[in-house]
Amino acid sequence: MFQVLRENLCCQINTLGYPKAALFTFCIALVAYNPLSAVRAALRSVYATEKIEAEIFSYYLADEIKAT
Repeated sequence: MFQVLRENLCCQINTLGYPKAALFTFCIALVAYNPLSAVRAALRSVYATEKIEAEIFSYYLADEIKAT
């Protein structure tokens, strides 16, 4: 989960020197992880887990969530 947060939801920004701002950004990324995991769970309930892991990339799901 933390790898997805760090890579796809950009929760670790180097320019945030203030602890409260960094904590806020991390919390926003945690909140954004909920729809990401819900979409992956819904897809797993319809399709096989192996197919989801092979064909659905977290980056594109996170990008779609960020766009909405």
